[in-house]
Amino acid sequence: TPDLPTNSGMGADAIFKNSTGALFVLYSNDTDNYLSISDDSGTTWRNSTNTGLDCDYDSADSGTLIINSSNALHIMCVVDGIESTFYSTYSSNSGTTWSTAVTSTFGNTATATMGGAITSDDKLIVCVAFQDDGLLVLNTTNSGTSWTQTTVQTAPGVFDCDIDADSTGRLHLAYTTLGADTFYRTAA
Repeated sequence: TPDLPTNSGMGADAIFKNSTGALFVLYSNDTDNYLSISDDSGTTWRNSTNTGLDCDYDSADSGTLIINSSNALHIMCVVDGIESTFYSTYSSNSGTTWSTAVTSTFGNTATATMGGAITSDDKLIVCVAFQDDGLLVLNTTNSGTSWTQTTVQTAPGVFDCDIDADSTGRLHLAYTTLGADTFYRTAA
Protein backbone atom coordinates (compact mmCIF):
# COMPACT_ATOMS: atom_id res chain seq x y z
CA THR A 1 0.00 0.00 0.00
CA PRO A 2 1.13 3.59 -0.44
CA ASP A 3 2.72 5.17 2.61
CA LEU A 4 -0.19 7.41 3.56
CA PRO A 5 0.16 9.62 6.63
CA THR A 6 -1.85 8.72 9.72
CA ASN A 7 -5.27 10.42 9.66
CA SER A 8 -5.03 11.29 5.98
CA GLY A 9 -8.47 12.06 4.63
CA MET A 10 -9.63 9.93 1.74
CA GLY A 11 -12.97 9.76 -0.03
CA ALA A 12 -14.68 6.66 -1.35
CA ASP A 13 -13.26 7.40 -4.82
CA ALA A 14 -9.67 7.45 -3.59
CA ILE A 15 -8.07 4.81 -5.88
CA PHE A 16 -8.18 5.02 -9.66
CA LYS A 17 -6.71 3.13 -12.62
CA ASN A 18 -5.86 4.59 -16.02
CA SER A 19 -5.89 2.80 -19.39
CA THR A 20 -2.27 1.63 -19.02
CA GLY A 21 -3.06 -0.01 -15.67
CA ALA A 22 -1.29 2.56 -13.45
CA LEU A 23 -2.97 3.08 -10.07
CA PHE A 24 -3.46 6.51 -8.48
CA VAL A 25 -4.31 7.31 -4.85
CA LEU A 26 -5.49 10.83 -4.02
CA TYR A 27 -5.18 11.82 -0.36
CA SER A 28 -4.52 14.74 1.96
CA ASN A 29 -2.14 15.36 4.82
CA ASP A 30 -3.68 18.22 6.76
CA THR A 31 -4.77 20.40 3.85
CA ASP A 32 -1.95 19.59 1.41
CA ASN A 33 -3.10 17.21 -1.32
CA TYR A 34 -0.96 14.46 -2.80
CA LEU A 35 -1.06 11.80 -5.47
CA SER A 36 0.76 8.46 -5.15
CA ILE A 37 1.27 6.33 -8.26
CA SER A 38 1.93 2.62 -8.82
CA ASP A 39 2.87 1.16 -12.21
CA ASP A 40 3.00 -2.45 -10.98
CA SER A 41 -0.52 -3.19 -9.67
CA GLY A 42 0.22 -1.69 -6.25
CA THR A 43 3.37 -3.65 -5.41
CA THR A 44 5.44 -0.46 -5.25
CA TRP A 45 4.46 3.21 -5.21
CA ARG A 46 6.24 6.29 -6.51
CA ASN A 47 6.82 9.14 -4.11
CA SER A 48 3.83 11.35 -3.66
CA THR A 49 3.44 14.46 -5.76
CA ASN A 50 1.94 17.56 -4.13
CA THR A 51 -0.92 18.68 -6.37
CA GLY A 52 -0.64 22.27 -5.12
CA LEU A 53 -4.24 22.20 -3.90
CA ASP A 54 -5.38 23.14 -0.42
CA CYS A 55 -8.53 21.06 -0.07
CA ASP A 56 -10.52 19.39 2.65
CA TYR A 57 -10.62 15.59 2.25
CA ASP A 58 -11.41 15.08 5.91
CA SER A 59 -15.11 14.90 5.12
CA ALA A 60 -15.79 11.79 3.04
CA ASP A 61 -15.95 12.53 -0.70
CA SER A 62 -15.03 16.23 -0.74
CA GLY A 63 -12.78 15.69 -3.75
CA THR A 64 -12.52 13.50 -6.79
CA LEU A 65 -9.90 12.39 -9.30
CA ILE A 66 -11.01 11.73 -12.87
CA ILE A 67 -8.87 10.24 -15.65
CA ASN A 68 -9.76 10.90 -19.30
CA SER A 69 -9.13 8.76 -22.38
CA SER A 70 -5.68 10.27 -22.97
CA ASN A 71 -4.79 9.53 -19.29
CA ALA A 72 -4.83 13.19 -18.23
CA LEU A 73 -5.62 13.49 -14.51
CA HIS A 74 -8.30 15.94 -13.35
CA ILE A 75 -8.91 16.83 -9.70
CA MET A 76 -11.82 18.81 -8.30
CA CYS A 77 -12.16 19.38 -4.57
CA VAL A 78 -13.73 21.53 -1.88
CA VAL A 79 -11.49 24.36 -0.70
CA ASP A 80 -10.49 23.77 2.92
CA GLY A 81 -12.86 25.70 5.18
CA ILE A 82 -14.90 27.28 2.35
CA GLU A 83 -17.47 24.69 1.39
CA SER A 84 -19.08 26.68 -1.45
CA THR A 85 -15.74 27.09 -3.25
CA PHE A 86 -13.94 24.48 -5.32
CA TYR A 87 -10.52 24.05 -6.88
CA SER A 88 -9.87 22.20 -10.11
CA THR A 89 -6.55 21.30 -11.69
CA TYR A 90 -5.23 18.82 -14.22
CA SER A 91 -2.04 17.06 -15.20
CA SER A 92 -1.27 15.76 -18.69
CA ASN A 93 1.89 13.93 -17.53
CA SER A 94 0.66 11.50 -14.82
CA GLY A 95 0.97 14.00 -11.98
CA THR A 96 4.54 15.20 -12.57
CA THR A 97 3.28 18.76 -13.04
CA TRP A 98 -0.13 20.34 -12.45
CA SER A 99 -1.99 23.23 -14.06
CA THR A 100 -2.59 26.40 -12.07
CA ALA A 101 -5.65 25.74 -9.90
CA VAL A 102 -8.91 27.31 -11.01
CA THR A 103 -11.22 28.52 -8.23
CA SER A 104 -14.99 28.27 -8.75
CA THR A 105 -17.87 29.21 -6.44
CA PHE A 106 -21.31 27.69 -6.83
CA GLY A 107 -23.10 29.62 -4.10
CA ASN A 108 -24.09 26.79 -1.78
CA THR A 109 -22.76 26.82 1.75
CA ALA A 110 -23.37 23.37 3.21
CA THR A 111 -20.91 20.50 3.43
CA ALA A 112 -20.32 19.12 -0.04
CA THR A 113 -19.54 15.65 -1.37
CA MET A 114 -18.80 14.84 -4.99
CA GLY A 115 -18.23 12.20 -7.61
CA GLY A 116 -16.99 12.50 -11.18
CA ALA A 117 -16.89 10.95 -14.63
CA ILE A 118 -15.56 11.50 -18.13
CA THR A 119 -17.93 11.13 -21.09
CA SER A 120 -16.92 9.42 -24.34
CA ASP A 121 -16.13 12.85 -25.85
CA ASP A 122 -13.84 13.71 -22.89
CA LYS A 123 -16.26 16.13 -21.24
CA LEU A 124 -15.57 16.25 -17.50
CA ILE A 125 -18.74 15.80 -15.41
CA VAL A 126 -18.95 16.24 -11.63
CA CYS A 127 -21.91 15.87 -9.29
CA VAL A 128 -21.89 17.88 -6.08
CA ALA A 129 -24.26 17.11 -3.20
CA PHE A 130 -24.90 19.83 -0.61
CA GLN A 131 -26.45 18.74 2.68
CA ASP A 132 -28.54 21.92 2.99
CA ASP A 133 -28.98 23.04 -0.60
CA GLY A 134 -29.56 20.10 -2.96
CA LEU A 135 -27.71 18.50 -5.85
CA LEU A 136 -25.79 20.02 -8.79
CA VAL A 137 -24.22 18.53 -11.89
CA LEU A 138 -21.27 20.49 -13.27
CA ASN A 139 -19.53 19.99 -16.60
CA THR A 140 -16.55 21.47 -18.38
CA THR A 141 -15.01 21.02 -21.81
CA ASN A 142 -11.86 23.05 -21.02
CA SER A 143 -10.22 21.11 -18.16
CA GLY A 144 -12.03 23.09 -15.47
CA THR A 145 -11.32 26.64 -16.60
CA SER A 146 -15.07 27.25 -16.66
CA TRP A 147 -18.06 25.18 -15.58
CA THR A 148 -21.70 24.85 -16.61
CA GLN A 149 -24.06 24.18 -13.70
CA THR A 150 -27.33 22.22 -13.76
CA THR A 151 -29.51 21.98 -10.64
CA VAL A 152 -30.86 18.43 -10.25
CA GLN A 153 -32.57 18.84 -6.88
CA THR A 154 -33.08 21.92 -4.72
CA ALA A 155 -34.42 20.15 -1.63
CA PRO A 156 -31.97 19.83 1.28
CA GLY A 157 -30.68 16.59 2.68
CA VAL A 158 -28.59 15.16 -0.18
CA PHE A 159 -25.51 13.56 1.37
CA ASP A 160 -23.68 11.57 -1.30
CA CYS A 161 -23.61 11.42 -5.05
CA ASP A 162 -21.82 9.66 -7.85
CA ILE A 163 -22.12 10.04 -11.59
CA ASP A 164 -20.94 8.04 -14.56
CA ALA A 165 -21.32 8.03 -18.31
CA ASP A 166 -22.02 4.92 -20.36
CA SER A 167 -20.44 4.20 -23.75
CA THR A 168 -23.10 6.30 -25.51
CA GLY A 169 -22.33 9.33 -23.35
CA ARG A 170 -25.59 9.09 -21.40
CA LEU A 171 -25.20 10.19 -17.77
CA HIS A 172 -26.32 8.10 -14.80
CA LEU A 173 -26.57 9.70 -11.35
CA ALA A 174 -27.00 8.05 -7.94
CA TYR A 175 -27.48 9.96 -4.69
CA THR A 176 -28.52 9.39 -1.09
CA THR A 177 -30.87 11.61 0.90
CA LEU A 178 -31.27 12.36 4.61
CA GLY A 179 -33.62 9.40 5.13
CA ALA A 180 -30.92 7.08 3.66
CA ASP A 181 -33.02 6.64 0.53
CA THR A 182 -30.97 6.09 -2.60
CA PHE A 183 -32.15 7.49 -5.92
CA TYR A 184 -30.98 6.83 -9.45
CA ARG A 185 -31.49 9.17 -12.38
CA THR A 186 -30.58 8.82 -16.02
CA ALA A 187 -30.24 11.85 -18.26
CA ALA A 188 -32.80 12.11 -21.03
